[in-house]
Amino acid sequence: MNLASTTTTPLSTEAPRSQVLPVAAAAHVFEPTRVRIPAIGVDASLRRLGLTNDGRIRVPSNPDDVGWYRAAGPTVVIGHVDSKTGPAVFFRLRELERGSRIALETEDGTTRFFVIDDVTEAKKSDFPTDRVYRGDAGADAKSSLRLVTCGGSFNRSTHHYESNVIVFAHALLTLSRPL
Repeated sequence: MNLASTTTTPLSTEAPRSQVLPVAAAAHVFEPTRVRIPAIGVDASLRRLGLTNDGRIRVPSNPDDVGWYRAAGPTVVIGHVDSKTGPAVFFRLRELERGSRIALETEDGTTRFFVIDDVTEAKKSDFPTDRVYRGDAGADAKSSLRLVTCGGSFNRSTHHYESNVIVFAHALLTLSRPL
């Protein structure tokens, strides 16, 4: 997948002040349809992910697809880092920095903005399940976002990466339809 924007709309995380809503008012459940991460050139549609028979999130089958899953708290967005043919949609995820912005467009026409708190790499054997899928208690968990892809060393015998790159972000604001 070409990581450059595939639309003519410029990637932006700037919202007019007249349309900024308090985060608490925007903490309702939403269905994300598109993710935009200007800092690394991601502009991709999202599809809902289900669970496998053993209770794990089913990852997108196509390396250019990005999927989302609603956990007990945070929204979790998953994409591949690469494939046999080259870089995939989240190839540059590890380059993100604290303070970078992420935009999620939703089915109801709103855009939810998130600011990155942390980017970390964790061994798959030490995956921080509670922190990723449950987040912090209360409404704050429902207004947080996690991005996950593979990272670290590639094990040629198992054909899998040994770690995950995880981005932790919190809701910044919501841009609604014109007021």
